Amino acid sequence: MSSWFWGGKKIQIDRNALLGEGGFGTVFKGEFGGRKVAVKRVELHHVDKREEEAMLKLEHPNIVKLLHCEKDEDFMYYALELCVASLDKLFLKSDNSKKYKGPMQQNIKIFRQLAVGLEYIHSKKLIHRDIKPENVLICVSSTGQGDNITIKWSDFGLATVNEKGLHKGTRTWYAPVLEKLINEERNRKSYTVKSGSSGTRFRYCWIFIEINGELRKYYEDDLLRKMLEHDPKKRKTSKEVVKQLESINNKMLPEKEEELRRLCFRDSSSDLIEKIKDLIQLGIDVNAKGKYEWTYGRNALHLLCEYNSNSNLIDAIRLLIREGIDVNAKDDLFGRNALHLLCGKKSNSNLIDAIRLLIQLGIDVNAKEDIFGRNALHLLCENNALHLSNWLIQSGKECAPFFVSE
Repeated sequence: MSSWFWGGKKIQIDRNALLGEGGFGTVFKGEFGGRKVAVKRVELHHVDKREEEAMLKLEHPNIVKLLHCEKDEDFMYYALELCVASLDKLFLKSDNSKKYKGPMQQNIKIFRQLAVGLEYIHSKKLIHRDIKPENVLICVSSTGQGDNITIKWSDFGLATVNEKGLHKGTRTWYAPVLEKLINEERNRKSYTVKSGSSGTRFRYCWIFIEINGELRKYYEDDLLRKMLEHDPKKRKTSKEVVKQLESINNKMLPEKEEELRRLCFRDSSSDLIEKIKDLIQLGIDVNAKGKYEWTYGRNALHLLCEYNSNSNLIDAIRLLIREGIDVNAKDDLFGRNALHLLCGKKSNSNLIDAIRLLIQLGIDVNAKEDIFGRNALHLLCENNALHLSNWLIQSGKECAPFFVSE
């Protein structure tokens, strides 16, 4: 017997592919118009036509799109964009089989997408009545240049707001450390588009904190406390939250990118990899080049290969390239790539393995400097033992014209 059935005339549902259940609906995998979708099934007496009409009007990359809706005698069926997981799956322990372990945006980018999506909802004079990690979805689409990851708000329980509005969310999901503040504000009636209810704001803030507690030091005093202001007149609007995030990012990220370059330049500690990971988690651009004279327009990989003989050199190179650093980028001084810089320094125990790794990762071994026209082999011969050059030749690479085999 087939597990598929029709939800009306155009939506097909796989009853064996349950995605989730809530108080008023069940979500299955399904198909609509030849496209894989998530199908939310709601009993007719629980259907809110206002929410349905609002959802059909919402068009934004950070909001799950309602593609189609239809009904039978008992249920209303909503065909929605299919996403890979909800944000709560990201917070599960590593040994939990339901934990989301797929590709993910850096935390700062997640924050901004959440803020931009909510700002759009509020711009339509609506409030999201059920903010919680389960209602934030992770959408992954493949492109020619890798995975495109988008964070989307879903399952709104939307309410239209005039001067004041009624908020009804999920009472069971509150940030534990904010429960006291919730109790203090429970009787406040300041539920406007600007403020939202206390429960909504607290849960929204806690998503920011829960994703990575380390980021609290960048946001807590400067942003989160302003989002939690008792007085609606002093409280941050959604638009102001987006602006504040951009302001923090524009100031903080360049500083952290410079910190990454300095780590790769001279940090010889055993925890180099963890330090680099912490900076990457903040959402920095690993390809950012130094603006100070000492860096000569070099990125983190350039500096790592030129100066760092850390025992973690191989793992650090692999990490930076996995995070999207351009292995073939050239510096501004001589037009050298990372292989030039690696071969141009004195030999160390990691040199051959590092050269081999860069070649495996696609670096152009025949690239020439912009000024002197030397390739990596020229520099290797100039600065290192001849047996290293022999190894490079045996790998089938272009030989320096002055090279003489030993």
